[in-house]
Amino acid sequence: MHQEAAAEFKFNTPVFYLQKRQIKGAESNVSRLARLCWKYNIPPSLLFNEFLKDGTNVNRSFFNFEVASHLNSYTDKTVILDDKLNRLLGVKQNAHHSYRYLNGILDQRAHGFLSENKKWCATCYRERQQDTRDSFENGVFDDLYWSVDAIRICMLHGTALRNKCANCFSKQPYLSTTVEPGYCHTCHSFLGDGEAASVDEEELSRQQTLFYLFYICTYDEFRPEMARLIHNLQALREAYPSATSRYLGELIGVSEDVVRKWIGGSRKPRLDSLFRLQVALGLSGIHQLFLPDTEFIARIMMSKNLALNFNARSRFKDIKKEQEIKEFMLAMIEGEEETMSRENLAKKFGVSVGYLKSRYMRECEHLSRVHKHRMILEKEQRDADFAVQLDRALSMVASRKKKWTIENTLAEMPAGAANGIDFQELFIAFGKAKERLLERRRKKKS
Repeated sequence: MHQEAAAEFKFNTPVFYLQKRQIKGAESNVSRLARLCWKYNIPPSLLFNEFLKDGTNVNRSFFNFEVASHLNSYTDKTVILDDKLNRLLGVKQNAHHSYRYLNGILDQRAHGFLSENKKWCATCYRERQQDTRDSFENGVFDDLYWSVDAIRICMLHGTALRNKCANCFSKQPYLSTTVEPGYCHTCHSFLGDGEAASVDEEELSRQQTLFYLFYICTYDEFRPEMARLIHNLQALREAYPSATSRYLGELIGVSEDVVRKWIGGSRKPRLDSLFRLQVALGLSGIHQLFLPDTEFIARIMMSKNLALNFNARSRFKDIKKEQEIKEFMLAMIEGEEETMSRENLAKKFGVSVGYLKSRYMRECEHLSRVHKHRMILEKEQRDADFAVQLDRALSMVASRKKKWTIENTLAEMPAGAANGIDFQELFIAFGKAKERLLERRRKKKS
């Protein structure tokens, strides 16, 4: 691979080499370029103009923000530069260190997608510096997702990302042309110094929904595809016939024609439009727009955000029944519905007990525990109620000066009061009732 790239760039020796520093997620292309320049002591402008440029030469100001918009984004130019940098470093071409996998999904102008200023996690910087202190390779690198404007926290530590030096409070260029990666462009202090700001739980939860698309999807097996989105929008219309292009357009603030072109594949949506669509459908993250169609429809049913009639004749009718069964089971678990046996539950929904056990194994186990607990509580309550009735009946027997027998006591109780209670339990309960009556009499005498 190195020899092929060397030949393309007219080198007689192998091209540049960088030790891979990232284990999870993806290191950004800008970070790779910064480490490459520092390792080989090559000015960024010179290296970019010689090997990566696609047009006029760049100057130092290019590395404040434009370098990220070129290398980290998902535009057509990003795809070209990503391939060039991969060849320059001799790595496989499907190694993505940009958001190029969104190139076939989103509108390629990508305005506002990336933050205008570099962001980083101070804790990550400290850990990465420590891990490679004895290595000749520079270990401080930037995660790709840090450059997304909508993301404000570090996924690994749950703390706020910084955008200013803790020492001099200056904002940083994406790639410094004067100092080692990880150090302040202005005062040269380490950017990992200082305490990281914490994030409240609500903001942390909101931010985590973004990581599926911008972090998890950097892995090959999780990358979204436009064909999946198109298929899901068609499936949505099948499940909910009223979910027309006009309806969806009004729901998210675009024209009917725009949605129709999305489904036809002649136009790609903007990122903000997909965010609005995700919210309108009640999905927990934009990544769920690219789920398999059955799971996609199931999530929408569960959210109940769409006030539309479901097509009971569609191929998703079984999902509807599954959803109804799950909701009923959860209602029983939460105490909103009276619990019942699996046999009765299966009969209620016209399915087999085996189906319930295989399809809802976790819910069945939970429900069994809840049902057993409720049976215990109900028995305790019945026993307590029966004890009260027994005390009253025995007092009546005593007041009538009859013998204190079980038969005489039951005669004073409502018909059927002892149904379901075997003789041994009845004998024990009657004995306790006698003890309570005797104790009340002793207290009255004293």
